Amino acid sequence: MKKKNYTQWFSKSMLVALAVLFCLSNNVFAQWTMYDSHVLPNATVPVFSTSSGSFSADENIIVADPNVTGNHFLRMDVPGHADGPTTQTQFYWRMNFASHNVEVTDLTVVMRVKGNPIRDLALDMDIHYNDHRSRVTLHSVNNEARVRNGTGTNTILAVNVTEWNTYRFAMTANETRLFINEETEPALVFTPQSATSGNRHFRFGDGDSGNTFGADIDWVIWDVTGAYAPGEGTAIPEVVVTPSWDANLAELNLDGNMIEGFAPGTINYEIALPIGTIDVPVVAAVASDDAASLVITQAADIPGTATVEVTAENGITIKTYSVDFRFISDDASLQQIAVNGVPVEGFDPEVLSYTVMLPLETTDEIPVITAEAIDENAVVEITQPATIDGVATIVVTAEDGVATLTYTVNIELVSTDATLSDLLADGETIAGFDPDVLEYTLLFPDDQAVLPVITAVAGNDNATM
Repeated sequence: MKKKNYTQWFSKSMLVALAVLFCLSNNVFAQWTMYDSHVLPNATVPVFSTSSGSFSADENIIVADPNVTGNHFLRMDVPGHADGPTTQTQFYWRMNFASHNVEVTDLTVVMRVKGNPIRDLALDMDIHYNDHRSRVTLHSVNNEARVRNGTGTNTILAVNVTEWNTYRFAMTANETRLFINEETEPALVFTPQSATSGNRHFRFGDGDSGNTFGADIDWVIWDVTGAYAPGEGTAIPEVVVTPSWDANLAELNLDGNMIEGFAPGTINYEIALPIGTIDVPVVAAVASDDAASLVITQAADIPGTATVEVTAENGITIKTYSVDFRFISDDASLQQIAVNGVPVEGFDPEVLSYTVMLPLETTDEIPVITAEAIDENAVVEITQPATIDGVATIVVTAEDGVATLTYTVNIELVSTDATLSDLLADGETIAGFDPDVLEYTLLFPDDQAVLPVITAVAGNDNATM
């Protein structure tokens, strides 16, 4: 458990569902949801989306709180034209109620924000629903709040916006109030602007392309059931306990022993058991965080899978580890043999001997034999041929270490010469014979009754004609 020793509201478990709370002092019903800056807003539940531009990686990050262990801030820093690597000067994170099917009648949004003193703006809050819109910009250069509803009203704030402050925006169709640090008197009161877009959202960030923007946001909470001033709705507790997001395991055991190679960041494991094993091993686990909960589902058979589902204390982060059980393989067969990278034609895993013919004229190096087992856990040992026309042996040992198969590959060098060295008619070489010339014409008198006998001599003694 980690604690924040400053005013803050509610736990991360409310990211899953709106917590129903009752104020004991005035019995006002309130439903609050919270974004706590441990991840970017688009990675939380419910999900924030982006609008009005984009950002680079260094302009929108999560940073550790230097003063409170375990706490983090969302750092938004849009430097703009003069100071930054990009020209982007507008960026919002938007909670879109319409996309979450949430109806809004009146709204309260509260943020804990610290403005960057070297940027022009500390915060731009834009609330829009039911054809009404309220927008307030906080300027860090002169501690000024500016209403952006077309009036251009500027108000000097009685706080330094570059320090940590809590800003509460309470908006109805007729009035928007800004409260700072839970003071009972609003710093600003103004009338929302009429709008007809039908949007239902609030968004925070920078919507002013003419200024730079920078701020750290500790948390944002909102309530769609009413526009509450300080002291209305649910009271703010003095200390908020932030539930852990840790859904890792510290141990993953098999029949009481740690699984070999276990690491908290690795979620999938495979266990090979001897053939004939009857009893399925029992999986046990220990969470890294004592407050996390575990659901272990044992494997029913072999092969089979056991799972460990870890739910972090926050009720949101869930991580599932799996342990797959299988029998140790006794398969020692190959799925392929290749000579110089070319698969052996007609290969069959059950045929153990092969003869591969290579061209005599083009082979000047000892061929290389490769092989691949059907079972990736089998061991393949290859003895390469000692000569160009030698014999290779491939010994495959199954995963069980007992079953073996031995394949042989005989390399034969053969000529590819299919030419003739002589072509004869009645024992005499045909005039103009050339091994590269394939057609010949012989002329005979019309009255010659017996045709000549054609014979030939192959250019290679092993060739057939």
